[in-house]
Amino acid sequence: MRWTQLGLAVILFCTSHQCLGQTDADSGRIVVVNDRRVHVLVEGQGQPTVVFEAGFVNDLRSWAKVQAEIAKSCTTVSYDRPGLGLSEESSSPRSGEQIATDLHALLQKLGVAPPYILAGHSAGGLYIRSFAHRYPNEIGGMIFVDAVLPGYLRWLQRNDHEHWQELEKIGMDSGSVVRAQWLGLEPTLKEIEKSGPLPRVPIVVLVSNQSDLPFKPPTAMPAFLRTQSDFTDQVPGARMKVIAAGHELPSLAPKEVTTAILSVVGTERQRLP
Repeated sequence: MRWTQLGLAVILFCTSHQCLGQTDADSGRIVVVNDRRVHVLVEGQGQPTVVFEAGFVNDLRSWAKVQAEIAKSCTTVSYDRPGLGLSEESSSPRSGEQIATDLHALLQKLGVAPPYILAGHSAGGLYIRSFAHRYPNEIGGMIFVDAVLPGYLRWLQRNDHEHWQELEKIGMDSGSVVRAQWLGLEPTLKEIEKSGPLPRVPIVVLVSNQSDLPFKPPTAMPAFLRTQSDFTDQVPGARMKVIAAGHELPSLAPKEVTTAILSVVGTERQRLP
C-alpha cells in the first residue's frame, strides 16, 4: 500500500504536537540575529552549555522533556531553525555549513560561552557535525540521537529507490522551508564526507532499534544499525547504546537521552578549570 504524501510527512518529519510529546504552550523568546528573528529557549546555568539541534523540521519543543532535566545541571539552549516553529524564514541556503554558521551567531548573540555539548536528533546529527567541523575548539562533547548518517543515506539511495524517492518527493513538495532544507541535504552530505575527523571529545551514539517509514523501512534496518555501529567504531572513544523505542527518542525515551547527555556533561566538567 502506498503512503499518502501527508501521511509520509507526519511519519518522517513528526511535526504534530502529539507525535513530539509537545504542548500547545510556547516558551522561550525571540532574539534578532543578523536581522532575522530567531526563537530560542535558554534554561539553566553553569558550564558546560548543552546545545540542542532538532530533527529535520522539528522545532525546539521536540527537546522539551530532555532540556527541562538537563537545565537542572547546566546551561541549555534550544532553538528553531529558519522557518520552523516561531523563527523567521531565511533566504540563505539551508546547508549544514550555513546552519552551523547561523547557530554560532545565535550563541554569540546570547553571550553563551563554550565549551558546547552538542545534542543532535535525526537530521540534527548532520548539523552538529557541520558545527563541530567548523568550530572544533569550542566543542566539549557530542550526543547523536538516532542521527541521520551520510553512509546510511548513500545506502538508501543505492539500494532502496522506492523509499528514497518517497523521501525526495516529501522534501520537494512540502513547502519552501522543507524544500530549502532538502536542497541543502546533498551539499551537507558532501561537506561531511570530505571533512576530517571529529574533535577528540566524549561522544555517545544513541540508536533506535525500531523501523520508521519511509526513513527507516524494515528492510533497511540492518543497514541502518550497521552504519551506526561503523560510525561509532570510527570515532575514538565513542560508545553506542541501542534503545527499544521509536525514532523520536527525545520524547519517547527522554530518560535514556538525558542520562547519556549528563554523562558527557560530567566528563567535560571534570576537564574544565
